[in-house]
Amino acid sequence: MTLDRPEVLNALTHDMVTTMQLQLDRWRGDAGVHVVEPDSVLAMPEIAIGLPPGSGTTYLLARAPGRVGAHLALTGDRMDAADALYCGFADSCVPTRDRSTLLDALADSTVDDALDLLDAAPLPESELRGQRPWIDACYAADRVEDVVHLLSASGNAQARAAATRLSELPPTAFKVVFRSSRDAQSDASVAETLRREFRVATRLVVGHDVQKGIRATVIDRDGVPTWAPSTLAAVSADEVDAYVAPLGPHELDVTDASPGS
Repeated sequence: MTLDRPEVLNALTHDMVTTMQLQLDRWRGDAGVHVVEPDSVLAMPEIAIGLPPGSGTTYLLARAPGRVGAHLALTGDRMDAADALYCGFADSCVPTRDRSTLLDALADSTVDDALDLLDAAPLPESELRGQRPWIDACYAADRVEDVVHLLSASGNAQARAAATRLSELPPTAFKVVFRSSRDAQSDASVAETLRREFRVATRLVVGHDVQKGIRATVIDRDGVPTWAPSTLAAVSADEVDAYVAPLGPHELDVTDASPGS
C-alpha cells in the first residue's frame, strides 16, 4: 500500500486516513508486524508546524535509549533502518532484495520462521548510538532553555546544528512536547500516552501557531512562520501545565493497553 502526495508534503486526506485505518485494523494484534528495510526512513516532524508527535509515538520515544527520544521528538530528525532498530521502532530489517522471498515464505510459515530463512546482511552502526554522548548530556537538562544553551555551547558540531533547528521551533509546542516527553517516561501503558497526546493536540490545533505553521510549510511554503508567543521566556510553566491537563468530559476514551499492545 502506497500513499503519496508529494505536492503537499504528503498531507493526509480523509480517504487516506480511512484506508490506513482499515489496514491498521488488520494489523491489530498481529505479532508478526515487525518489518523495516535498509532504505526505510522514519520521522515525526510535526513539531515544525506546532503539533506534537502522535499515535502513541511519544511512548516509544520515551523508551528509546538515553535521551535520544527527546532529541527526535523535538528536532523531528529522521531515523534510518539502523536507528529505528536501535530506538525500538522496529524489530527486524529485511534487505530489499529479499522482499519477494519473505512474502513467499510467509504463505507457509510464521514471520519469525520466515525471517530465519533470510541471510540478512548486517546494517551499518546506528548514527544515533554514536551521538549518545552529546545527546544525553545536553537533553538531560530540566528546562528547554538549558537544553538549547548546552547544545549551543557544545564542542560537537551536530549538537550546535540541533540548537539551530530548535531555535526555529514554535516556543509553545517546544515546551509542551518537552514536558510531554518527560511525562511519558512514567506512563504505565500506551493508553496513558494517547490520552496526553490527545489533550495536547486538541489544544494546540486550535491555536495560532499550527495555523501559521501549516501556511508556511504546506500552503505558501515560504518557510517563514510567525510564532506567538515568539520566545521561550514568554511561555510560562502554568501555560504548559494547562496544555497537558485532563479534558474532563472530553477526555479520550481509550481502553488501557499494555506496553506491547
